[in-house]
Amino acid sequence: MIDHATIAAAIAGFTTDGDRWRAVPASEFAANGITAEGDPGQVAVYLRDGIRDARVTLVPPPPGGGQARVFIGNNLRGTLRAALRCDGSTLYLGDNCSFNELTIRCRQPGDLIACGNDVAVTGPGTWVSGLEAAPGRPALVVGDCCLLAAGVTLRNSDGHPVLDRASGEITNVPARGILIEPHAWLGERSAVLKDVTIGAFARVGFGSVVTRDLPRYAVAQGVPATFRVDSGRYWAWDATETGRTRAAEFLERFPPEADAPTGN
Repeated sequence: MIDHATIAAAIAGFTTDGDRWRAVPASEFAANGITAEGDPGQVAVYLRDGIRDARVTLVPPPPGGGQARVFIGNNLRGTLRAALRCDGSTLYLGDNCSFNELTIRCRQPGDLIACGNDVAVTGPGTWVSGLEAAPGRPALVVGDCCLLAAGVTLRNSDGHPVLDRASGEITNVPARGILIEPHAWLGERSAVLKDVTIGAFARVGFGSVVTRDLPRYAVAQGVPATFRVDSGRYWAWDATETGRTRAAEFLERFPPEADAPTGN
């Protein structure tokens, strides 16, 4: 399980303490670009100051299914559809995020999906947490300043359980979910599967499927992905002074790992 301290290290200002947010009554959903497909009383929405220019569609738990919570930071832009199907599901979005037709699905009681500040999803993408092989409490965490291209899929559990013939026990239960450290870059049509940590400044190539941990500064490609560590270089969002400064802010916080594994 990914604990609160790990999330706080990846997402600056992370908190789900309702006293630090502004609760938004259902009567104000529309004024904030939010639509609830279902009973709006079954989803508690919290904002900081306001959403900038976004369309957010929330699918609350079904009747009698409890209540979910959604925390949305300042200046959210783009389009998001989030289905929070079970009691206690929590979706957290940091400040200054930009989503282009992102779909999020929470499928488990007590589920947690947390997205950091300044995260961009440049095209349609899908994040799924708590599929049928996850009887525990999985989590999916995307750290600050990550860039996810079009068609990226994050799935922290298998879609169906695999059972032991003798005992009937589920053998493919996820152990710890997905954690993506700050300033990672996931290329178009890549996928990250259960129990994977992706280190800061990692670069994941087009169409790659990541099935094991990537250290910081890894360059990964293939199905399943293999990697090399390129600790002498780092990527930036663009070549401007702003882009370089933005990347440099994370260099001291997330240095290369001295004992990083090889990737073949």
